[in-house]
Amino acid sequence: GAEHVEGIFRLPGNMKLVEETADHLNKGENTLDHLGVHDLASLLKKWVRELPDPLVNLASVGLLETAFEQKTYLEFTEGLPKTHQLTLKYLIGFLQHLVKSQNETKMTPKNFAIVFGPNIVQLRDATEPGVIKQYSDIGIEYLTTLIEQWDTSEMYPLDPKYLQP
Repeated sequence: GAEHVEGIFRLPGNMKLVEETADHLNKGENTLDHLGVHDLASLLKKWVRELPDPLVNLASVGLLETAFEQKTYLEFTEGLPKTHQLTLKYLIGFLQHLVKSQNETKMTPKNFAIVFGPNIVQLRDATEPGVIKQYSDIGIEYLTTLIEQWDTSEMYPLDPKYLQP
């Protein structure tokens, strides 16, 4: 029902509850049933943000500047490691689904890119404000482009056969 929630991913959930739930999930305990939609949205952002190697993996993030200059985002994305690429493709497909309801959610492709950009495009060792701002802007344009143009149909919606135990 996220497509019917205004400010989905922009409005935070109960962060104490999100942290507790993440701890339970990391121990293999399913405790998602009691979470509200904003809690679940915050949990998803937390998961994406805390991946050991971000979706735009650390080895490739420097190449994103070239993709920005040449406007070759789709080609850049196809060069990501397969697991990163497919996970990103599923997430972008989900965001594309939500964008269809932007009249209800008040979330445009750029809004989603602003929210997810810092979680997907990370410079973990950058300290210079100018570099951080530059990559933030690049990340927003990159994700906006993916949401507006990337064909995610092979991954989203996920074939139910992949969800069977």
